[in-house]
Amino acid sequence: MSETPGARTALVTGASRGIGAAIARALARDGWRVGVNYRTDRSGAEAVVSEIESSGGQAIALEADVADRGAPDELFGLIDTEFIGGASKELLEAIPARRVGSPEEVAACVRFLTSDEASYVTGAVLTVDGGLAA
Repeated sequence: MSETPGARTALVTGASRGIGAAIARALARDGWRVGVNYRTDRSGAEAVVSEIESSGGQAIALEADVADRGAPDELFGLIDTEFIGGASKELLEAIPARRVGSPEEVAACVRFLTSDEASYVTGAVLTVDGGLAA
């Protein structure tokens, strides 16, 4: 997916059909670049991507089972929730912060972005992943 200045990016899980596909198409119509996540329905995801691209949008199909702890790390920042259940030593060594994040740290970032102090912040992506994607 090529960079479009000022474009926002969204990862829509379960976007190969149904509600997820509708959300992906709607976001693309609003100018978002969309990651169309699928678990097994590659052809459905590729059809959604094709539809978005034929309408002038940007999208990419991304395979991952988001319920699987082994899902590709590049899709997510690592936040300590009941879904994580602890991180392997190898993964922690790959995170510059050397720890998993907390839900409260994510909430603090969201709280800032919705506050008056962030009123001049536009079109930004704030990755909360301890430096994993850096």
